[in-house]
Amino acid sequence: MQQSLTKFFQIGCELKKARPGLIACIQTFGDTLHPHTHLHVLVSEGAFTDQGFHRFAFDPEDLKRLETIFAQKVFALLLKTQKITPWIKEQMATWKHSGFSVDASVRILPNDPEGLTRLLRYMARAPVSKERIAYDPTSGQVTLFSAKDRYRVVATHPALEFLALLSLQVPPKGSHLIRYYDNLEKRPLPG
Repeated sequence: MQQSLTKFFQIGCELKKARPGLIACIQTFGDTLHPHTHLHVLVSEGAFTDQGFHRFAFDPEDLKRLETIFAQKVFALLLKTQKITPWIKEQMATWKHSGFSVDASVRILPNDPEGLTRLLRYMARAPVSKERIAYDPTSGQVTLFSAKDRYRVVATHPALEFLALLSLQVPPKGSHLIRYYDNLEKRPLPG
């Protein structure tokens, strides 16, 4: 992901050594608490070089190119590690919903610390908040409401099944689910 974004900004800014600033949060869950691994990434609106910041105003076509760059890198990694076969890659490339998408609809302006705080909290949120859960002790069922619509039920599980789904979201000890990348180095920053 970091390599894909760096390549994207180097092409867009037409600068070989340009590097974006970014924070990536690994999410492992969907709205119904099912396993759904994806990334939330906060990216600078341009890239940095030794000479300073270079703004890059991208459009929807640019985002499609970024999606393609990222998909190619993921497929190359999956093929290299033999997690998929070339035939499976070709089949996945024909899917209407390939699993690769880029959404750049949220923009934080420089003087909006509250907006930035809301976005960062969303990116690093827990799998489910207590406001989205209702437990019925008579039936032993846990009802899970949508994160976007508090009145829409997205799943109902027996209590032990709910706990099992929730436990799948506990990362292995020592895992880092938030990655910070500085603007001039290839290495992730500590933290």
